[in-house]
Amino acid sequence: MDERGNRLIDIARLSGVSIGTVDRVIHERGKVSESAKNRVIQAISSLNYKPNLLARSLRLKTNLSVSVLIPDEEEDEYWNTVKEGIYSEKENWSQYGIKIEFFTYPIQPTNLLRQKLEEFKDHNPGGFILAPVNYEISVDFLKWAAERKIPYVLFDSNIPESNPLSFIGQDLLASGRLAAELIKKTTSRQGEIAILHVDEDLGKAAYLQKKECGFMELLVDSSQRLSVYSVKPNESDTNGKIRSIIAQPDLAALFVTTSRATSIVAEVLEAMQRTDLTFVGYDLLKENVRHLKNGVITFLINQNPRLMARTALSYLLSDLVFHKVIPHEEYYPLDVVTQENVDSYLRFQQHGRPF
Repeated sequence: MDERGNRLIDIARLSGVSIGTVDRVIHERGKVSESAKNRVIQAISSLNYKPNLLARSLRLKTNLSVSVLIPDEEEDEYWNTVKEGIYSEKENWSQYGIKIEFFTYPIQPTNLLRQKLEEFKDHNPGGFILAPVNYEISVDFLKWAAERKIPYVLFDSNIPESNPLSFIGQDLLASGRLAAELIKKTTSRQGEIAILHVDEDLGKAAYLQKKECGFMELLVDSSQRLSVYSVKPNESDTNGKIRSIIAQPDLAALFVTTSRATSIVAEVLEAMQRTDLTFVGYDLLKENVRHLKNGVITFLINQNPRLMARTALSYLLSDLVFHKVIPHEEYYPLDVVTQENVDSYLRFQQHGRPF
């Protein structure tokens, strides 16, 4: 029997119906009870038959529209990586006539962010995925979605009191602890250990506060002096402020809490010709990889933004289209990337699969 025939048998056995019933559901012909139809659809998804494996025979007639809400990729390369992940997953669902739209918003200023989310409400999507970078504004927006029973998936950072279908991201407290552990085990000389937040409003960025808490928690008993610095958005002479922090002669190690800030700080370190620090930052963005390879950055913690975004979209559509049970939370592993393994991670980032 050919591959398609084997698939029909598997589906029939799992759903407890005949092969003929499976065939009628797939081709949408003949009479099938709603209960049997639902069992067949659930069996298809439970057996992990991806949509394109049955695309030639299974045609879901739907006008479903879902949206992806992310910060403007022009502001930060990280979000362009997210967009690439969405596009790669979008191809798997194109045969179903599902409309997937992007809505980008500025991270700063917050009044423009709020305005953009207000404008989005007029589109009335069947569901959406959201990266909630601003806690306060995101909470209000998700209350609106809950009131209208619009399903959504969160990724990158979580809003614990909301009720998403799923959250895909990393354990941010553990991420901060990991950064502290890397510094603790690889920094031999005494001096200052600094956390540096750049271009973020720390009071409204709960995800950065969690990283900081995890970091401080592990090093609270350290004999090293711990400091926290924050260069706020729209401050004048950002590079000058970073330079003054780095210029301190007893600075031994540095933890930078976002991928974009990692690149900014690395540029300053390179200009100052400082490669004596233990420097932990985030993500495999182009400039970060270059600075990892030239020794300015010691470790990158890879958050897998491309795969997080793919998984978020896949989970949302698997729930809406196939009624598949999806995890309420999925934490991606905390990958430590060095000069030695960065090329293999870059290959995985291009070809890894989410689900």
